[in-house]
Amino acid sequence: MEKILFVLNLSSGTGMAAEIEKDIVEQAGEHDCRYRIEKLGKEDWSKAVNDWIDEFDPSAVVAGGGDGTVNMIAREIMHRDLSLGILPLGSSNGMAYQLGIPEDPIEALKIIFQMKKKPIDLLEINEEHICLHMSDIGMNARVIKRYEKEDIRGIAGYAKQYFKELGKTKKFYSFLQADGIKKKIKAVMVIITNASFYGTGANINPEGKIDDGLFEVVLIKPYPFWFMLYALKSLFTRSLTKQPFIENISCREAVINILPPQETQVDGEYTGLQDRLSVRILPAKIEMITRDQSG
Repeated sequence: MEKILFVLNLSSGTGMAAEIEKDIVEQAGEHDCRYRIEKLGKEDWSKAVNDWIDEFDPSAVVAGGGDGTVNMIAREIMHRDLSLGILPLGSSNGMAYQLGIPEDPIEALKIIFQMKKKPIDLLEINEEHICLHMSDIGMNARVIKRYEKEDIRGIAGYAKQYFKELGKTKKFYSFLQADGIKKKIKAVMVIITNASFYGTGANINPEGKIDDGLFEVVLIKPYPFWFMLYALKSLFTRSLTKQPFIENISCREAVINILPPQETQVDGEYTGLQDRLSVRILPAKIEMITRDQSG
C-alpha cells in the first residue's frame, strides 16, 4: 500500500490549497491509499517537511503549489528514496505541464494515485540551488521580481509585468563556457533549462527532455520590437518557435559570466543579482510521478 504525504502551500497563487483537502480524502479512499495532509505556513519549511517525512515514513511526497513549492520539496527529498508528485496549485505550474499533469487539481490527483513514476534529471546551480524546470537571467527574472510584489496573480499578473517590458532592451554580455564551447554574446535573456515549457505553456526549448542527461542554455539576443509582442502572445497560444536571434546549446556543464550583473530566477523564484552562474546536470536524481513515462 502506498503512503503519500501531501504538503500544501497555503500561500500558493490559485488559493485552492485550502479547498483541495476533501478531494484528497475522497480519492485516497477510492484507491485504498494511506495518506497524510500537512500545510505550509510561516514555519521553517525545511524542518517541517523533514519532520513530517520522519514521522509518517511515506513512499511519496506530493507538493501542492507552484514551481517554487515543487523545487523546495524536491530539494528536501532528492537524497531520500522517495517519489515526488505535483498538485498544481500555483501561479506557475511549468513542471506539471512538462509531465502532462492536468491543470485541474482534481484531475491531477487521479494521476498521483495512479503512481506511474520515472526518474528525471536535476540541475545544480552555483552549488546552492537545484532546478527541475527552468532558470533564467535578465528579462524574465525582472518580470518575476515585480510579479512577486503584485496583487494580481496567475497569467494576468504575468501578462501585466510583460507589458512593462515592451520596448525595453536591457542588454548584457554573456560569456559562456559549455562542454568545451566558448561564446561571448550580447543578450537580453539567458535561459538555463531542463525542460521545454514555461509555466504559461510557451515552448522555448522544443528539443528539451528532462531525462536525457543534458540541459540547454538558450541565448536570446537583442530582438526587434515585434518579437516582444510575439512572445507575449505565446503566453496564451502556448507556442514559441525558434527565431534567428535565439541560440540553443545542449551541454552537461556550463559556466556563464554576466556583465553587468543581472537579475536571476530559479523555478519561478527570484534569486537576486548575479554575475556568474555555474551549472551541472545531476542525471536521474529524483523520481517523479507522471502521466507520461516516455520523456
